Amino acid sequence: MNAISPASGSQRWVLAAGNLPPADLPLRDDLRSRLGWGHVFQLQLLGEAERRAVLRQEADARGVFLGDEVMDYMLNRFSRDLGSLMQLLDQLDAFALRTQRAITIPLLKTMLESE
Repeated sequence: MNAISPASGSQRWVLAAGNLPPADLPLRDDLRSRLGWGHVFQLQLLGEAERRAVLRQEADARGVFLGDEVMDYMLNRFSRDLGSLMQLLDQLDAFALRTQRAITIPLLKTMLESE
């Protein structure tokens, strides 16, 4: 039985994580080559500048203007993990559309009070 063609017939996904790329892990050669066969990604924590760039890029992709003062407010008063920031941007974008207002700090405060 294996992940690509198990006996049950349905494929299974394999996800592995480590401090090193698969080629550098102290494993048996056959296991190391199998883990390195698929996609290998290096994940990094985002710094302040990268978080801002991601927020700016997402806002631009949505066609909304996210001013520096709003971004400062979001980064200083809410969870700084990217998932939470994107969720906040989703809520803020939807609220701005419903109220037909530009995204500002007063709008953000109004949204938080009403929801």
